[in-house]
Amino acid sequence: MDQLSSFSQWTSYPYRLIPSSIRNRFFKAKRSVTAFREELLGPIEFLRSLFLASLAIASKDPIPIIGFWRRGKSYALAVSHDVETQLGLEDGAGRLIEVEKELGIRSTWNLPTDRYPLSSQLVIALAQNGEVGGHDTKHDGRLFFAGITDKLDRVKRCRERLEFLSRRPVRGFRAPLLQHSRELVETLGKAGYEYDSSMPSWEPLSPTSLKPHGVGTVFPFLISGLVEIPVSMPQDHQLIRVGGLGVAAAVDQLLEVSRWIRKAGGACVLLVHPDYEFGQEEGRDEYLRLLTSFRSDPACDIMTLGEMARWWIYRQESYIDEEGMINTRSDENKNAIGELELELVMGYGLDGFKMEPPIGNSVMEMPKSSRLRS
Repeated sequence: MDQLSSFSQWTSYPYRLIPSSIRNRFFKAKRSVTAFREELLGPIEFLRSLFLASLAIASKDPIPIIGFWRRGKSYALAVSHDVETQLGLEDGAGRLIEVEKELGIRSTWNLPTDRYPLSSQLVIALAQNGEVGGHDTKHDGRLFFAGITDKLDRVKRCRERLEFLSRRPVRGFRAPLLQHSRELVETLGKAGYEYDSSMPSWEPLSPTSLKPHGVGTVFPFLISGLVEIPVSMPQDHQLIRVGGLGVAAAVDQLLEVSRWIRKAGGACVLLVHPDYEFGQEEGRDEYLRLLTSFRSDPACDIMTLGEMARWWIYRQESYIDEEGMINTRSDENKNAIGELELELVMGYGLDGFKMEPPIGNSVMEMPKSSRLRS
């Protein structure tokens, strides 16, 4: 338990009432938040590449795999927003939506239900421009430390309230301060959520432990029956308010991280708060520059977090059958098989993997006793 969160838990002051200047100074004293390195962001991707490269070098035949993203895209983007204040909801959110509409991008809006007044009109508007996700009730830093019964009550009330206001199902959740645990994920499943996006791929300073922390992958994964979608890119707040970067420099940093994720074929999960610089008029052009870099890339598969979670479940249920064709274990997903594409790993060299599409409708003739899974 870190000192700031402990202070919040055991006194009458919620975390948000601790002055941000004190929190930020405490974070800065530990480590630069802009020191992102590839080996920290995705060590699991290095191991996966090493394993596949070993197979490619040792094998005399092409290795068939199912592409990670829809219609043969190379990597993905999910834009998400954690709305911490009423000003962010009523003022900053509109500016971000304006940019996203211009580029045809739909995003995920994570809302706390009891921190500031929520109108059905505003929540419906956010849902119509993407989707709405849960962000606890009060955003006070206490969810992580609550008992199981209290956790379940809070996240369930959050989902039910947002569904009532938005008139739509609420499938996803993000914990305040990215304070996560397996217990919380299991609780979210009991409360009716389908995915969580509370775990960072890597962050230089966790608000829970005050140490560097991350799950080490830029891909979604399954945990306790839910899809976990890691926050793979640095938060705007940490880069600008804590790291001291200007808005343009923060965008440059985000684009640099995204280029590595693109090479790894992973998911760029962007977390932008409408309460801060990007939600202000002065930040509009830089936010447009940031999103344009993804929209203009034909290799990028852009989706909401909810769409990404459902896609990942679908891909997990798919496999390459004995005829060298893609199939799925779920009858309800058979209509979407056309969005999956086969790829052949032909070899590995100094320039990385040599990939080619298969010729014809199948990959190769495969032994009847085998079944290659994705």
